[in-house]
Amino acid sequence: MEPQSSACVVTIVARDDRTVWMRLVGAVDRDAEPVLAAATNRLRELAPDTLILECSGISFAGAPFCHFLARTHLIAPGTSVLMRHASPQIRAVMIVTGTDDFVFHGQEPLPRSAS
Repeated sequence: MEPQSSACVVTIVARDDRTVWMRLVGAVDRDAEPVLAAATNRLRELAPDTLILECSGISFAGAPFCHFLARTHLIAPGTSVLMRHASPQIRAVMIVTGTDDFVFHGQEPLPRSAS
């Protein structure tokens, strides 16, 4: 469940080919931690081969975003993570924290059920 104080919304779409598409919208800050924990738990249940992480809707990404990437890497070490539309600021935070090594950057079309 999403807490009322969070300005972050996470949408998850599971495809039939063991690919999961996740879109984050809003501020990924301390208030978003419960939402990110729920998303991580859902990823653990889905156990995808590929995670497509859409970042174009992120207005701010702080340490909780990097913690989310690290937790995702720990719970699904064999999952390929494709990050789409990460801003230069998000990339800088990821590079400084070493979480940029957990993802590939590129483009992937949106799933029909999420557009």
